[in-house]
Amino acid sequence: MAAKKPTIIYPAPQPELASAIAALQAAADTVEHVKKTVAEWPAKIAQAETNLAEIERRLDRKETDRDLTRGDKSAIDAEIEQLSSEAAEQREVLSRLRSRIPHLNERGEEANEALESAKREQRSQLSTYFNACRDTIAGPLLECAANLASLTAQYRILVDAAGYRMNTDWFDRVCVPDIRHTSRDLLTVDETGAVAAAVAAMNPTLEPLREGQRLLAAPRFDPRPVAAMRG
Repeated sequence: MAAKKPTIIYPAPQPELASAIAALQAAADTVEHVKKTVAEWPAKIAQAETNLAEIERRLDRKETDRDLTRGDKSAIDAEIEQLSSEAAEQREVLSRLRSRIPHLNERGEEANEALESAKREQRSQLSTYFNACRDTIAGPLLECAANLASLTAQYRILVDAAGYRMNTDWFDRVCVPDIRHTSRDLLTVDETGAVAAAVAAMNPTLEPLREGQRLLAAPRFDPRPVAAMRG
């Protein structure tokens, strides 16, 4: 017949754990967004540099055209003014792009700090939930260990009472650890409690064995030598 397994009902995760998970996901998404933006920034700067170089190239050509033009130069001057304005705007764009790099890095550090904070909170909440589940297991495990300790103690004393010279070293290897304390062994926790009570309850059963063992150890009569009897 199979042994009845203890029914263990685990606690539901605490609401704080769900909140911590959501907060960590949001923090991670922010970090990824900042990383993506910063990764794209060199291309934006390169494009702005290309745009400026193109405007300056056109400006140089127009200024050369003006230098070589005879007569009315007003139309070319207007184009040069327009290109100069565009070049100035593009230089401002490029300057702003370059100046924002330190600020983007600062935002990245802020996002990292928020991420680490969210991780710490989640670790804390995960630990809380783990401990709750662990303690749910620990109760039935403690009960099983107490039963095991009681049974092994009773069998050991039964063997001793019967006078058998049996190897019981395996008793020392039968152990159930307390999962709440890694250095604690549940098998030997209650030697003076439930185990001792169980052993004491065996005394009526053990008494005949003990008495019979005592009688088996009674010395034999040694006959006296025949010569001494005749003397």
